[in-house]
Amino acid sequence: MHQNIIFDPTPFGFKFPSKSPSFDVLIHTPIAKIGEIRASVQPYPIWDIEYELEWARGAENLPSSIYGYLLGFFLQMGGPFSDFLYDDPYDNQAVNASFGIGDGTLTQFQLIRPIGMGQDIVQNLNNAPILYGNNVVLSSGYVVSPTGIITFAVAPAAGVVLTWSGSFFYRVRFLDPAAKFSQFARQIWEMKSLQLRSVILGSVLA
Repeated sequence: MHQNIIFDPTPFGFKFPSKSPSFDVLIHTPIAKIGEIRASVQPYPIWDIEYELEWARGAENLPSSIYGYLLGFFLQMGGPFSDFLYDDPYDNQAVNASFGIGDGTLTQFQLIRPIGMGQDIVQNLNNAPILYGNNVVLSSGYVVSPTGIITFAVAPAAGVVLTWSGSFFYRVRFLDPAAKFSQFARQIWEMKSLQLRSVILGSVLA
């Protein structure tokens, strides 16, 4: 179940997050142990994001408290049942990010962002992106899908470098079916680990 509710943990006393990308790769090792056959089943990484909450003030019957908000959010999502939008305050912007090169035929491109020599998919935009062709702003002639696919009315000419700037969310779900809060003082709680896992929606252009 997809929800466009935004989860921003920064006001809640969390430490800096840890983030781990992973790929699902099928690996077959022959009996002779010579060589391997490897097949990747996903073109983009899945991210595991983990926070540690040092303290949360409040009680479950005080919905305005930090503890009440986090507990209520977990309940509203049904644990890992529903996915939602996560605003990573340290990683939510793309600036002049390349997402394709025109060939005169192709009209659809998936928004991506380079990370060093690698790349990550961008599907959940925070406001409309700014698109450029050879560093010139493209003000019309395209539509943006809810999953970050750009469809041009006319295929960009061969050699045109397409870039974009804008902000984005991660789409995530809670990793665990249970959330453990530990009370260590009156109306003071801690959570040793809050784990999120990113979700890639359908209609992906690799």
